Amino acid sequence: MAQHTYAQRDFLRRTSNRCLADYFRERRVFPDLDLSALRETDVDTIMDALATLTDEQRARIHADFRLVIQVANDNGVRIMIQEGRDWHGVHLESEFEGMAGFAMSFSSTRRATNGPGITIYTPYGRKYVERFYRHVEEGTGRRYRLGYITGPGGAAKGNPRYEVMGIMRYWRYSKERMDELIHEGRIVQTKSGSVPAYKRYLDEMPGVPLQDIWTDIGPIGAQAAERLGYPTQKPEELLERIIQSSTDEGDVVLDPFCGGGTTVAAAEKLNRRWIGIDLTHLAITLIKSRLVDQFGEDHVPEVVGEPYSAQDAQWLADHDPYQFQWWALGLVGARPQEQKKGADKGIDGRLYFHDESKGATKHVIISVKAGGTGAAHVRDLRGVIEREKAQIGVLLTMQEPTGPMRKEAASAGFYESPAWHTKHPRLQILTVADLLGGAAIDYPSRFGNVTFKKEFRELWKRINQKAAYTVHFDTDELVGKCVAALDGDLRVAPLQYVVQRGEQKDQADYDAVKKGDAFQVRETEGAEHQASVHSSVKYDLVGKIAEQTQLTRRTIVGILQGISKPIFDQYPTNPEDFILKVSRLINEQKATVIVEHLSYDPIDERHDLDIFTREKPKASFDKAVKANRHIYNYVFTDSKNEREFVGELDTSTEVVVYAKLPGGFFIPTPVGNYNPDWAIAFQEGKVKHIYFIAETKGSMSSLDLREIEKSKIECARRFFAKIASDEVKYDVIDGYGKLMELVA
Repeated sequence: MAQHTYAQRDFLRRTSNRCLADYFRERRVFPDLDLSALRETDVDTIMDALATLTDEQRARIHADFRLVIQVANDNGVRIMIQEGRDWHGVHLESEFEGMAGFAMSFSSTRRATNGPGITIYTPYGRKYVERFYRHVEEGTGRRYRLGYITGPGGAAKGNPRYEVMGIMRYWRYSKERMDELIHEGRIVQTKSGSVPAYKRYLDEMPGVPLQDIWTDIGPIGAQAAERLGYPTQKPEELLERIIQSSTDEGDVVLDPFCGGGTTVAAAEKLNRRWIGIDLTHLAITLIKSRLVDQFGEDHVPEVVGEPYSAQDAQWLADHDPYQFQWWALGLVGARPQEQKKGADKGIDGRLYFHDESKGATKHVIISVKAGGTGAAHVRDLRGVIEREKAQIGVLLTMQEPTGPMRKEAASAGFYESPAWHTKHPRLQILTVADLLGGAAIDYPSRFGNVTFKKEFRELWKRINQKAAYTVHFDTDELVGKCVAALDGDLRVAPLQYVVQRGEQKDQADYDAVKKGDAFQVRETEGAEHQASVHSSVKYDLVGKIAEQTQLTRRTIVGILQGISKPIFDQYPTNPEDFILKVSRLINEQKATVIVEHLSYDPIDERHDLDIFTREKPKASFDKAVKANRHIYNYVFTDSKNEREFVGELDTSTEVVVYAKLPGGFFIPTPVGNYNPDWAIAFQEGKVKHIYFIAETKGSMSSLDLREIEKSKIECARRFFAKIASDEVKYDVIDGYGKLMELVA
C-alpha cells in the first residue's frame, strides 16, 4: 500500500481542530459505543472496543463509513474516518517497533478491501503469543489475553459509572452491554477484588498485518506434491498471497511467461480470470495437466495456438519436431523426459502408476515419432522397455502403423496388473489422429480412472467448507457429571496372580523344555492381592489424570474429592487400572458436556479436490472392490458390511456417483478429528435429499457406540447443519436400506 495516498494536507488540517470522538457522536457511526477518549488511549484499547461490537451494532454503522487504522513508519498510529470522499482522523503514539507502514480497514459492509486497506495477515510469533496470550481457557484450550474495560476520562468523557463484580468504576460499556458480555463469558475477574477485564481470544485475532519482507513462505521441498521440476517454479502459496493482496474475485491476472503455471493455478483457485502466455508446448502441457489434476476435467483451459487437427499437428511436426513431441506428450498427460534438445535414449516421456500397496512405482515409457515409422521402431522401443524394466511402452506417431508394426507390437504380450487383475498390451501404438479422437493409453492408473462428475462437484461445493468450533461450558457442571459417572461406573479390577504347582518329567530334552512340555502341572490356584504390589512406587495421581484428560489439576482434584470413599478406596488395589478407567470416564463426560455447548463457524478455507488423488491407498489391494459409480474404478473397503454397501450403491438406479471420503477430509472436534465415510449424490427428482454424507456402522444401536464416537457423530451433525444447505443430509446408517429410508 502506498503510504501517502490520503491527501495529507487536508488530513492534517482536519486533525488539528477536530476530535474524532465528536465525529463519532455527530454522525452516530457507532451508536452504542463510547470512543470518546481516542486521543489519550492506546491502539489495543481501540481494537478491544471494535472487537466487542455485536452484529446488531455492526449493522447500524453508517452505510458510507470506513475506518482505517494505519501504522506509519514513524511508529505513530493514524486513525482515519472516510465518509464519502472526506477524511477525518486523529494521530496516536504507539510502540510498533521495526514495523513497516500498514493499514487495516473496518467498514460497514465488513468486506475485505484491496483499495487503501490491506487484508493479508500472518500468524503471531511464538514469543509474542507466550507473552501476551499467556492465559489458556480450561476445557477449550483457547489462548486469550485480558484487556481494559474501564472508561478513560471518567464522567468528563461521558462514561457510565456502576458496579461490576463488586468493583465500582467508570466503564467503557453501558450497563446493558456489560451484562451481555458477562453472560457470554467475555468479562472475567482473575481474583476477588481485582478490576474485571475483557477476554480477547487469540483465535479471533487476524494476526500480524503483512509486512514488506515475507519470511513465512518456504521454498518448494524436493518431495512437495506441487513440485514440477521447472527450474523457475515458485511456491503456489506465494503467488496466492500476491494475487489476494492486489486483486478481487473476477479480476484478470496476466502472466506473460507462465512456465510451470503456478500463477494461473493460484488465480484459478482464487476465482480470478486469467491469461497465461508461453512460447513452448512443454509449458502449455504442464499447465493443462496441472489444472486438470487440481480442479478436474471441466477446468481444461482454452489454448490459442496449439494443434486441433491432424493437419495442424503435421504442420507443427514439419516445422518444429521438438515442440510437436512436447505437444503430443501433453495429449496423454505424460511428463517429458528431456526439457532440452539432445539425445533421448529412445525415451521421450513417461507415465507413472502404482498397482501394489507396498510395491515400487511402475512406469510407462513413451516414444514420439514425427516422421516415417516402421517395425524397426517398435523393436527398438521393446528393447528400451526391457532395458529400463518398464511395464508398458507406447509409440506415438503421425502415420498409421503398418501390418508388420502391429504384428511386432502384439508379439510383446501383455502386462498383468497384480492388484486390478487386468491385462494391458505391453507395446501399444497410437496415432495423433487416435488421440485427437479421444483414444488413450491402456495402463493401470493409480486408482483406476478418476472421474469427478458434475453431480459430485456440486456435492463437493456444499461440503468442502472448513470450520472452527467454539465451546462454552461450566466447569462445575463437568465436575458434577464426572463425579456421578465415577460413582456409578468405576470398577477397578484387583491385582491377580496365578500359582501353578507341578513337577518336571523324568526325561526332558531341549525341545521339550523349549516348548514347555518338560513340566507337568498338577494344580492351579488363582488369588487376588488386597494390597498393591507396587506400594513402594509413588504415583502422581492428579498429574497423570490431568495429562490424559487435558484438564487442570484443580478440576481433577475437585472430581476426586467429590467421589464417594468406597470408590476412591479402589485406588491402592490397582493404581494403573484406576488411573486408566478414571481418565476414560472423565473423557467420556467431557465429550458429552462439550458437545452440548459446541458451535461451528465457517472459516476462509476449503478442502481441495486433490485430497482424493494425493493420498496413496494404505489398505491392501486385496480389499479393492471393482466399482461403476464410484469416482474411482475401484474402492477400498474396511469390512464385509462396506463391501455389501458398495455393491448396492453400484446397482442402485437412484445413485449417480459416490465416493469413499479420504482421511484428508475431516471435521475438527474437541475429542479428536472425525472422518465421515461416504459422500453420495442421487438423481435429482428421485429422492428428497439429493446429497448425502453417510457414516456406516455395523449396528444402529447407540449402546454399541463408545461415548467418544457418539460425541464425534454429534459434532458432525452440528458441522453439516452449519455449513451445508438443506439439500445435504448427514446421518449414521447400517446399510443401503437405511440410507434409502432417510433420503426417500
